[in-house]
Amino acid sequence: MEQMAKELAERARIPEDNAEKAVEVLMEILKERLPDALYEQIEKALSGELDIRDLAKRFSSLLGS
Repeated sequence: MEQMAKELAERARIPEDNAEKAVEVLMEILKERLPDALYEQIEKALSGELDIRDLAKRFSSLLGS
């Protein structure tokens, strides 16, 4: 998540500590609203544990597409 916060800070031109808080809040919202399995996959993709293309394939299988 650290890399995501850094990128957000750069792109939005906001202080890095604000970006870190924004990422934390966004992840909390996603955790509250998404099924656990889906949230876990997003978390893995954002941390670099899972390639984004693999995430797309997993989303498709979770949604039955």
